[in-house]
Amino acid sequence: MKVSERSVLDRRSFIKGMLAAGATVTVAACAPVAAPSAPAPAAPVAPPTVTGPAWIHPKSLVRAAPGYGGAHLTWKPGDAVKWLPPLKYPADAAADTLAKVPKAKLEEIYYKMALSHGWETMFKDVRLSGKWTFGNFHPRVGQEAIPCTLYSMLNSTAPVDYILSTHAGHHDLVGKGGQPNQMSAEILERKTGYIKGYGGSMHLTSAALGILGMNPIVGANPPMTAGAAWACKVMKKGQVVVSHIGDGALARHWFGSLRSALTNICAAFSLSPRFQ
Repeated sequence: MKVSERSVLDRRSFIKGMLAAGATVTVAACAPVAAPSAPAPAAPVAPPTVTGPAWIHPKSLVRAAPGYGGAHLTWKPGDAVKWLPPLKYPADAAADTLAKVPKAKLEEIYYKMALSHGWETMFKDVRLSGKWTFGNFHPRVGQEAIPCTLYSMLNSTAPVDYILSTHAGHHDLVGKGGQPNQMSAEILERKTGYIKGYGGSMHLTSAALGILGMNPIVGANPPMTAGAAWACKVMKKGQVVVSHIGDGALARHWFGSLRSALTNICAAFSLSPRFQ
C-alpha cells in the first residue's frame, strides 16, 4: 500500500491503522510528500502620485514615513498657513465693520487670547502633575477666540455691559478684563480671589466687570441672560447682556425659556421676533 498525498492519509494515521488491523510488518519508509510551494511575492506597487492645488504645501502631500519621523520634522512655524487657500472677504457690511476695528483693539484681543491660553495651559499641566488637588478645574484650551473677541467689544466700565458665562469660563473672564492672578487665587481657595475662594473654577464672577456668574449647568445661562437683558431695558442705560453657548446647550430645555422671554419682549415693544 502506498500513500503519496498527505491530505489522504498521513504516516502516523497509516501506521496506527495497520497495527489496529493486526499487521506485523514494520513500515520502514513512506513515499515522500511534496511540501506545498510558497506563494510568489507580489510585485511592488509604486506609490500613487499625489497632486493638489498650487497652494498646497508640498510637504503636506509627501511624507518620507507615516506618523512621527517623516518629512514633517522639517516643517517650520508658518508652514501650515501655506496649506490654506487664499481668503477673499466679500466687500459687504460685515467686512467693512471688521476693517474698521482699530489696530489697538485687535492687539488687545490677541493679547487676551495669548494670556488666557498660556494661563489655562499652565494650570492644566499643574493639575495633571498631581501636585495640586484643590477643587475642580475645567479647561477649554484652544477656545479662546470667541470669548476674548466677543467680550473685549463690551464695556467693562460704567455703564458696564454684562455677560453670563458657562462652567468653563476662564477665557470669558479674561476677555472681559479679568486678571489671571486673581482668578488663580480663587481656584486655589484664597481670600484674594474674586469671591474669596468660595466659587472655584466653575463660579468665577465679578460684579465690577459685569460678570453675572458662571453656570455649571449646560444651557442654563440663556434664560438668565434674557432676565438680565430685561433689567437693562428697564434701567435704560444702554447696556447689553451677552452669553454664548454651543450646540449641546441648544438641545436643552432651558433654551426654550430664552425663546419665550424674547418673544414676550418683542411683543411688549412691538418688535419683530426675527430670531424664530
